[in-house]
Amino acid sequence: MHRPAWHNPCTGSNEAILRIQCAMPTQAKIILFEPPARIRILRDYHARDVEPLALEDFSDDTPLEDRPEESLPEGSESVAPPQQEPLFTIEQVQQEVQTAYDRGFAEGQEVATAVLETELRALTERVRSLDSAILELQRQYAQAIERTEHVALDLAATIARAILRIEAERSIECVVAQAHAALAQYHGKDAVTIRLHPADYNALEKAGNPLVSAHDSRPITFVADPAVEQGGCILETALGTFDAQLATQLERARSIIAEHLRTPPPSPDEQSNAV
Repeated sequence: MHRPAWHNPCTGSNEAILRIQCAMPTQAKIILFEPPARIRILRDYHARDVEPLALEDFSDDTPLEDRPEESLPEGSESVAPPQQEPLFTIEQVQQEVQTAYDRGFAEGQEVATAVLETELRALTERVRSLDSAILELQRQYAQAIERTEHVALDLAATIARAILRIEAERSIECVVAQAHAALAQYHGKDAVTIRLHPADYNALEKAGNPLVSAHDSRPITFVADPAVEQGGCILETALGTFDAQLATQLERARSIIAEHLRTPPPSPDEQSNAV
C-alpha cells in the first residue's frame, strides 16, 4: 500500500492538523505511518459526530518497511503514484556517454603524443651524441693512421739510407751510378764540375776514373769535397746545381710518397669516369 507523505496545502509544510471536539473523551487513537514534521491539535467547540480517538506516538524511528501495512476499506482501490517523466532519453544518455568517451580518448591521445615527443627528443639527443662520438673517433683514427704512415715512411727512408751508405762504402759503383744519372739529366755542352766525397774521389782515381767517357766531349772536373755524402755527388753546371746525394734523393722520394698518402683515394664514380 502506498502511503503518501504528510503535506498541509494551507501552510505548505509537512504537518498534520487534528481537530478534536472539546467534549470528546480524553482518549483517541491515531496511527501515523509517516510521522509529519509536527502535529497541531485544534479544539472544535461544535458538536460533531466523531468517533473517540486515542493518540499513540509511533515516532520511534521504526523503519517504514517494518511497520504493519494498513488494509484499504472494502471496495476501495489503491491509487498508484503518478509516473514521472524521465529526465533524459536513451538517445541523450547514449550521446553523453559517446561524448565522454571521445573526450577521454582525445585527452589520452594528447598525453600519449606529449610522452612520445619527449622520448623522441631524448632519443634524438642520444643519436646526435653518438654521431659526435663517431666523428671524433674517425678523426682520431685518421690522425693515428697519418702519424703511423709518417713514422713508417721515416723508418723506411732511414733503413734505405743506411743500406745505401753501406753499399757506397763497399763499392765505387754507387757513386758512379749517381754521377752517370746526374750527367744524363744535363744536356748542355758547357763544362761540368762534379763534387765527390774524398773517399769516393780517391776510389775513382784508383779505378781510372770510369766517369770519363770517350764519347763525352764536355770537359768534366772532379773535386773532392768532405761536405758531400759518401756514395753521392753534386753536379755543378752553367744552368745550375743538381744534388745527387743519397740523402737528398731519399728525401725527395719520401716527399712524393707522403704527398700520395695525403691525397684521398678516388671515389668509385671518379674511377668509372676515368675508365
